Amino acid sequence: MFRLLMKFAALASIAFLPLTSHSAAIKLMYVTTAYTDDGGNIIRRPEGIACSEKSILVADTGNGRLLKFSYQNNSLQGGSEIKAPQLQKPIRVQTNTKQEIFALDGKRLRIVRFDKNGKWMGDLEPKGLPQPSSIIPKSFYVGRNDDIYILDMSASRVLVLDSVGNYKTHVEFP
Repeated sequence: MFRLLMKFAALASIAFLPLTSHSAAIKLMYVTTAYTDDGGNIIRRPEGIACSEKSILVADTGNGRLLKFSYQNNSLQGGSEIKAPQLQKPIRVQTNTKQEIFALDGKRLRIVRFDKNGKWMGDLEPKGLPQPSSIIPKSFYVGRNDDIYILDMSASRVLVLDSVGNYKTHVEFP
């Protein structure tokens, strides 16, 4: 557990690095560490993290929830819980340009959607997929234009969906 917490701390500190455009060197600076949520409950087995300019979302896998931290004055604040019965074992988390939250449930093998306030919006339901039409997501990524890329283990491919889940294209594994 300590190693996973250290990974989270390293990822959290990397997310807010001072970057300069004048050189290729990046200086790492420790900023802060988060071990608990805003209620004092310990984070167990964090496996996924999503960062924006002002917040960090953590997939607290061991507790079956997401935690939302805000970043202010070089420290993490909050740790508010985002939880739904449909999200039992979050292993990946991403946000889109509208700050909607997407989380991969490692138990149900479904991608769950939340609005920016953490209200459950339902599962992401891919539409118009070529055969096989059922998928087993292993991982996913939300791109800059809100396209969703899903690593589908059932058909050895990467699916590309638009922001609401409509099929656009796919790439077969080599």
